[in-house]
Amino acid sequence: MKNADKYFKIGTLALLIIASVSCKKDKGTDLSNDLLVGTWKMTERIEDEASTMDNCAKSNIFKFNADGTVQSQDWIDDGTGGCKDATPSSINIKWAKTGENKYKYIMSFGGQSEELAFTTQFSESNNKVIITESDEDGVAHITFIRQ
Repeated sequence: MKNADKYFKIGTLALLIIASVSCKKDKGTDLSNDLLVGTWKMTERIEDEASTMDNCAKSNIFKFNADGTVQSQDWIDDGTGGCKDATPSSINIKWAKTGENKYKYIMSFGGQSEELAFTTQFSESNNKVIITESDEDGVAHITFIRQ
């Protein structure tokens, strides 16, 4: 009886180890529950303490997808008082979480790739976010409202 008990415990332990190894997720970060996932409309952009928002930029939309991709729609002044879509058709934007409230964009355009780190500060029941970006040109604080 002691041998049967011993083999049962060893067998159970082996099954648990096999199950845990075979069910391991990949090492990528699961973004599906991240607060940033969703569609966001830009409402304010401040660069080096000066507002750089115009009427067209107020229509900019960013969609952060759970698969790590970003879809954007960027609007600029068309020179006649109207706005035109300035989103490059060949741009590829991805995003990744790098820490608590820390992220990065990975942008590929015209054979070039660039990474830009940013932090987030959520408010209003996670329906408003301020993204802060820093690079050699300075600091930008961009406010978005969840759509």
